Amino acid sequence: MNSPDTYLWSFGDGTTSSEMNPEHTFGLPGLYRVSLTVSNDAGSGSTSGYVVVRRPWGFF
Repeated sequence: MNSPDTYLWSFGDGTTSSEMNPEHTFGLPGLYRVSLTVSNDAGSGSTSGYVVVRRPWGFF
């Protein structure tokens, strides 16, 4: 089995990353479709899922 050579994350908010394990902060609450595409000389594959970002709780 070959390891991926490239990674392409799409966070559903217009931003992307080519890191293997990126960290991402969403600026607004909402539903975001996050996808990952990996590739090497044998081909490519992708997967995606949804992330729900809620408003922060207010503390007084």
